[in-house]
Amino acid sequence: MHPVCMIAWRPARGCVRSNRTKTTDIFGLRQIFSVLVRSQQHAVRKSDAFLSITGPICRSLRQNRSPGSLRPFSTAAPLRLHQSSRSQQQIPSRAPSELAFRRSDLRPYEIKVVFGPDAPPPQLANTLLKVLHSRRVNGTLDLDLPSKLASQLKAYPSAVDDALRWLRLEYPVDEDAAILRRIEREEAGEGDEVLINRAENLGLYKPQSGLYGAKLGEEGDIFGESELEKLRKENELKAEQEQKEVDEFIEQTQQAHEEKAGALETRREDGLEVSTGSRPPNLYEKWKMRHYLSGTSKITFEEASQKGKIRRLLPSILFAATVTCASYLFALTWTPPDRSHRLLPSLPLAEATIFGIMAANLVILALWRFPPAWRMLNRYFISTPGVVTVFSNLGNTFSHQSFTHLLWNAVVLWLVGISLHEDVGRGYFLAMYLSSGVVGSVLSLSNMVLRNVLISSSLGASGAVAGVFAAYCTINPSSRITIWLLPEDLARWVSCEASSFLFFVVALEILCMTVPSMRRRGTDYVAHLGGYASGFLGGLFWRREHEPNLHSGGGWGKNRPKEPRWYEKFLGR
Repeated sequence: MHPVCMIAWRPARGCVRSNRTKTTDIFGLRQIFSVLVRSQQHAVRKSDAFLSITGPICRSLRQNRSPGSLRPFSTAAPLRLHQSSRSQQQIPSRAPSELAFRRSDLRPYEIKVVFGPDAPPPQLANTLLKVLHSRRVNGTLDLDLPSKLASQLKAYPSAVDDALRWLRLEYPVDEDAAILRRIEREEAGEGDEVLINRAENLGLYKPQSGLYGAKLGEEGDIFGESELEKLRKENELKAEQEQKEVDEFIEQTQQAHEEKAGALETRREDGLEVSTGSRPPNLYEKWKMRHYLSGTSKITFEEASQKGKIRRLLPSILFAATVTCASYLFALTWTPPDRSHRLLPSLPLAEATIFGIMAANLVILALWRFPPAWRMLNRYFISTPGVVTVFSNLGNTFSHQSFTHLLWNAVVLWLVGISLHEDVGRGYFLAMYLSSGVVGSVLSLSNMVLRNVLISSSLGASGAVAGVFAAYCTINPSSRITIWLLPEDLARWVSCEASSFLFFVVALEILCMTVPSMRRRGTDYVAHLGGYASGFLGGLFWRREHEPNLHSGGGWGKNRPKEPRWYEKFLGR
């Protein structure tokens, strides 16, 4: 109802209550009704949309302006709902957001009858009908629709009018009586809930508990349940659960150690007892165990094995293809930076690139010594077939858990990578390095998944380094490769061409992978072979793009400095 009507109506009710025994004082009511009708007509002229909602009450007031039709409202019985063949609607004490007017929702063909050809979707249409019917019954048609529903109805501007017209025709409700009943509830103090609910929907009011009518705090605190107290209880429960997991893990570890060691107790001659059992962990070890458990996936083997092989491998394959294409697109568009734009202008470009890759590997190696980082590292910097993360196919190429593993890869990358970088430039070098690492990781993951080896892991830059070595041998097939640190005279005899050496290394990798007696534990031969294949294809691609440089007298490495470097004699360059 319009606020003007409500303001005019309340003084009238007060006036009537003060003269309950007088039934002939109709003059005062007639004047009040004239003011009410004029105010209502003025409001109608302001807004035609409001007329479509409050039309019944206006028509009722116009039809009852004659003195004979008026009677004191203090002695009048409450207005009843219109009689119809359908069941009468009862006004609930608390207005629900939606009220069903029949047992089942309208079907699509019925919705088209109600709304016409441009009808809303069935779910939206039924929701609108229930909301409007609820507001008809509770006398709250003047309230705004919920924000979510109003935003969905922007594409259907006539849906509200069509719904109201159909509801008033098929399910008549005395909307005037509902509005009067609402006024009585508001005067009795029951309207505060409606106002607070409306303020919550508009975002103007939010109690401490976050929802009107929510659970109160301790001892019925009117400010609601404390969010800080709720957060503290959740953290305490989480800490108790973590401590329980740590205790169980400690117990399992000690039992396994005792079973392995035997936990034999002997008594020496001096009467002292000696036990070979394990000691309880200290605070630092418990702290490491807690982060170890938090960083470990809670998925069981049965749950992990339910995922299909295609679903497990397809995202990683698509990721590898995307990284490879993006890397070579970067290689085609990369241009050398100006010296003034570089971070270390005095350092040659090749050394700066290799140092940057090594620094990234050293940072990840240091993070493996920091237990709070284990959760992130287990997710993005190690490849596991049981729980596959797409980014781990790239992140594990920069990840090492032992310094020895990183040292071997760094030495090979330094000896071969700088020469390849000077031959092809930074763009092609990074493209070959990243694509070889990702392809090797995906092939290793595919090998483990196809063999149903889900409890395993792989990490390291070996695949990327193998790709760099294969690319160098492909671009420089006639270069002589010898053993490092040999005298120059002896190095000339103990040497071979790069192409022959690449063939020998790949054959040795395949032999070690297939022969169990030659297989080295902890070596991912499939990742190495994937890196060799990717580097070989990258080298062929580069040779095809730069073939004219070979015949122009500039050679392959046009970016190579004239003065030979100290490490080139070990490669026979």
